[in-house]
Amino acid sequence: MEQLAIMIVAFFMCFLVYRQGIKDGQRLQHEQTIQPIIKSPVTAYKEHTEGKEVKADSKVIMQGIENMLAYDGTPQKEVIK
Repeated sequence: MEQLAIMIVAFFMCFLVYRQGIKDGQRLQHEQTIQPIIKSPVTAYKEHTEGKEVKADSKVIMQGIENMLAYDGTPQKEVIK
């Protein structure tokens, strides 16, 4: 049963790769550029973070993490409310 599932997945992967090759070949024949299917992780991350502002919540979280890392074990002062 597992072998059948692996064979089906392999067939569909081969089919998709074959179709992509046909599309790329046709684009080359018509002198068009071939566009990559998958972006590199570095490019995808830069595009994702480009133009976004840091949310106020993430600033608070980062400040909390910095406070935890800077703690040296001294007793805390009592906070009067």
